[in-house]
Amino acid sequence: MMTIRQIEENDLTRADAFIESVLIETFDANGVSDMQALLESEIHGKRALFRQAIVSQKADKTLMILLAVDGDQIAGMASIGSPNDDITSVEAADCRSVREVGTLFVAPAYRGNGVGAALWLAAVLQFQKNGETFLCFDSGYPVAQETWQRRFGRPQFELVNRWGEGTRHMIWKLSTDVAMRCMMKWLSVKRPCWYQTSLPEACDYTVRPGAYAVLVKAHRVGVIKTKTGYFLAGGGIEAGETPEAALKRECMEEIGVTIEHIEYLGVGEHYFKSIVDQMMMQSIGYFFKCQIEAFAGEETEPDHELVWLSPDEAAEKLYLAHQRIAVAMTMLNDAS
Repeated sequence: MMTIRQIEENDLTRADAFIESVLIETFDANGVSDMQALLESEIHGKRALFRQAIVSQKADKTLMILLAVDGDQIAGMASIGSPNDDITSVEAADCRSVREVGTLFVAPAYRGNGVGAALWLAAVLQFQKNGETFLCFDSGYPVAQETWQRRFGRPQFELVNRWGEGTRHMIWKLSTDVAMRCMMKWLSVKRPCWYQTSLPEACDYTVRPGAYAVLVKAHRVGVIKTKTGYFLAGGGIEAGETPEAALKRECMEEIGVTIEHIEYLGVGEHYFKSIVDQMMMQSIGYFFKCQIEAFAGEETEPDHELVWLSPDEAAEKLYLAHQRIAVAMTMLNDAS
């Protein structure tokens, strides 16, 4: 399964090869393959950025390189760091103290599979985790500009003729809340999707696959209130059990209901420390949108209370980030 994590020293050879390959392909796709000096400069600059990030990630953490890794393959990457000179040259943008999302590339073999969306979400969540209220990004590639305009709207600023007569270099500056809403809309139309809501640390994790229900009724979400917090109905997948079978079993055991209109949403991963036993956990959540068919039994976990919340309340109260994301993208899709 894909994992998003920070770059490490043993990634450098693969990262160097990856960035050279995707930049050559990008220049060709955008009709600028004849600009060899610029291409070489871009490759050299990105490779230097990787090495700077490894130092920064151990020190001030102002620069990060996120890798989407599939086995021993780099499927995509993104950076978080200081804004580049094109962005800071626009005084009206006022971005000198705003960090940039950049170096976002996906390998051709992985495009269309949601890797770019997952990298973007991981980046925006890092901004929110750090309490940063704005982010910025830019693009001089026409193909990428079309994509970012579909995902984030029109750019706030442009540099005209930046790369020659008739060219446009686009710059976006968004609040992290707006960027997150854009991400929810992006994920909501890519069902089934895959995403990751935290980055793994250098430690061992107990892997826990589980199936979880986004219970919906009249634009409200059914969640389970326990003495340790709020969670989606569901739980661990037993050996030999499918995620949907686990979902049905857990809903009966926890709240005594059968479910219907089951729709698979996708997989969300979250790395965290358990509040129950303090273990480091990797939760792999298989999420399903569904409705309660009937109250058909007596729940076996009496401390689990089913409560109905608005999407905003659920986003505030749910303890696990990947569950919050599942609710947000489901309700956004239903509202549209």
